[in-house]
Amino acid sequence: MSIEQPLDMNEPRPENDDTGGTYDTYTPTEEEEKLLKCVKAAFSKAKHAREPYVDRWQDYYHDFRGKQWKQKRPSYRHSAVFNLIFTAIQNQVPLMTDTRPKVDFIATEPSDIEMARILGDLFDSDWERSDWNYVLLEALYDSHIYGTGLGSISFDDQAEFGLGQISWQSLEPMYAYPAPGSTESAVILSMLSR
Repeated sequence: MSIEQPLDMNEPRPENDDTGGTYDTYTPTEEEEKLLKCVKAAFSKAKHAREPYVDRWQDYYHDFRGKQWKQKRPSYRHSAVFNLIFTAIQNQVPLMTDTRPKVDFIATEPSDIEMARILGDLFDSDWERSDWNYVLLEALYDSHIYGTGLGSISFDDQAEFGLGQISWQSLEPMYAYPAPGSTESAVILSMLSR
């Protein structure tokens, strides 16, 4: 049994695959090359801007898991850890998710009262059907462990038999690259995610 290796983009591709088909080579246009360079530059800036945090995130995760000594300790030194970080987070997050958030849509005029009620019912239905409590739980654990919890809201137009549905998912902070200098509200719009 062989494990496929990821393709190296700099390595020449074979003419034929095992099934006899040929690989098509693709050369980006000049405009696409410019766009690729722009995206690569934005990614490099975002990666560089988050570098100071990534090392600390690893330390925070190890602290949460109880691995609080960076190096192996000599046998004559006591190395047991009473992990208060794990205990505090495991106690705090369930308290925060004990009751799910309630979103109230407020009518601005009397004719909007029925619409506000319908939107509230739709939100409640989406919350239950899409298991958004689990997404919230993931984001809360990330925010307590790393100090950073991220989520992404999008619209899936193919869901619900083509009717569409709001999609909310938590993002792993280790693989998210916010644009440098972005504010909290702009992070969502300027996020590069793997």
